Amino acid sequence: MKTYTIKEFLHKDDKKGRVMAMIAAAIITPSRIAYADEIGDKINGAGNTAVYYIRFCGRWFFIAICFIECIKAVLGKRPSDIPPILIKYGLGYGCFCLVVGVFDLIDKVLDSVKFRMKK
Repeated sequence: MKTYTIKEFLHKDDKKGRVMAMIAAAIITPSRIAYADEIGDKINGAGNTAVYYIRFCGRWFFIAICFIECIKAVLGKRPSDIPPILIKYGLGYGCFCLVVGVFDLIDKVLDSVKFRMKK
């Protein structure tokens, strides 16, 4: 068996030997443990904060636009247009809340499936 220098080893065409050397180096080197729960908690906290502000701003945006359209309908002598306007903007804001609820439900369902699969 021939012994290679680092320069010769890097330039030879033996791919199997390189792969084995990389695997050995990966096994020998000490690995760092990443605490995903801490990172995940930070990401969830930031995401929840972002969702809170989006919903808060969206709520007041929908309220303001709804008021403006209702005033336009009253000034245009079309008071029958007010209920559809209220429904339209109510559904728009409801989607903000519904989306978060649906994704939380998906997480709960998938977490229970993973838990069952581990047993």
